[in-house]
Amino acid sequence: MKVFDSLNLVQIENPVVVTIGSFDGVHLGHEALLNQSINLARKIRGICCVVTFSNHPMQVFKPHFPFCRLCDSFEKIKRIEALGCDVLISLKFTKEFAALSAEQFLTSLVNVMPVKQIVLGYDALIGKNREGDRREVLRIAELLGFTAVYLDPFSIDGIVVSSTAIREAIKKGDFLLASKLLGRPYSISYPSCEKLYLPEDGDYRVLLTAGVKVDIGILRIQGGEVLLPHHYEPCEIIFL
Repeated sequence: MKVFDSLNLVQIENPVVVTIGSFDGVHLGHEALLNQSINLARKIRGICCVVTFSNHPMQVFKPHFPFCRLCDSFEKIKRIEALGCDVLISLKFTKEFAALSAEQFLTSLVNVMPVKQIVLGYDALIGKNREGDRREVLRIAELLGFTAVYLDPFSIDGIVVSSTAIREAIKKGDFLLASKLLGRPYSISYPSCEKLYLPEDGDYRVLLTAGVKVDIGILRIQGGEVLLPHHYEPCEIIFL
């Protein structure tokens, strides 16, 4: 998978199917969106391109709010690549970017690659003030010469899979539900250069993997921080 951090660097000649989103956690709902994009790209013998952000938009809209991700940037890119996507464009979300209208943003994509389809989640809103709803995106698609496809909500056991639902499950310590929605156990790398989402303060049963060492133990979260003996650094913490 080719990875770009600027639209100015993108050079694609084959027809492109684009999907857009933060993809925080790369959960089962995201996987459904990405798999559909890949399938549509293969049907037209084209390229599946993922447009995402190196930082989360919430960090711009609410800079004083302590926003934490469900996975770090490296993990997100690794999981998107594993699904079979061809190109990933990771843009810096800034105030200037947020000021772009939906039409300006989508035009910027069409200007650097031959976009044939855009695949979006059922609740996707694009552009300044979230003005790019389904009706507006369909209008822009007709204007710019591509089609827009919206997926229905992806549900498990009657619960719509979303990053918000996963955060709520983790906060309550319901890691069984979180793992169902993610499609894998919830885990974090420790230490991490990015602030990752943690459950409320307390003691939690976890699997610790550090190199070839694997232990099951109790992890304490206190003051929103992981308390872990130094001999486990670095490690992956899997919540059970």
